[in-house]
Amino acid sequence: MVSVWVVDESRKSRTANAAVVGLGRTRRIILYDTLATGFRREEVEAVLAHELGHHVHGDMWRLMGVSAASLAVGMLGAWAAVEAFAPDGAGHVSTLPSVVLGFTLASAVVSPLGAAYSRRRERAADAYAARLAGEGETFARAMERLVARNLTELEPPRLYHLLTSSHPTPAERIAVARAGGHVPAA
Repeated sequence: MVSVWVVDESRKSRTANAAVVGLGRTRRIILYDTLATGFRREEVEAVLAHELGHHVHGDMWRLMGVSAASLAVGMLGAWAAVEAFAPDGAGHVSTLPSVVLGFTLASAVVSPLGAAYSRRRERAADAYAARLAGEGETFARAMERLVARNLTELEPPRLYHLLTSSHPTPAERIAVARAGGHVPAA
């Protein structure tokens, strides 16, 4: 069972969003009040259906596993850099630049893989939302309103998007929703 909590975002910002947070019995769907009050009921339901898709697919655990693997690679990179570049070995302040360099480089190598996996999970949650709603037009309209409200780019620069983005482009999500939720192979 998952509950929905509405959080007061309107005091800080006009952005609208929703997310699944927590693990096990602490899992919640967080809904910004700016979304709950500023969007049509069916659009809010479409966004909630997307977040419910993450819950149903167990994405919190999956993405936590990917994050743990990414952290492990970063730590291996830090260890390798200390071994290769730290003149005094581990345990000295002089090793910090090597730790930072190794962790940063190793993390940068695996980060695009984690982002690609996250985009795959987002596509699955989008497809779940379209199936639950029975059509994708409402989800597409909600995405268009989210893009306008949050001042997001429909088509961000391709290379930047591939390397860093955890979600498909808004243009892709809207097109897929309008095509009935048929998600292209990732």
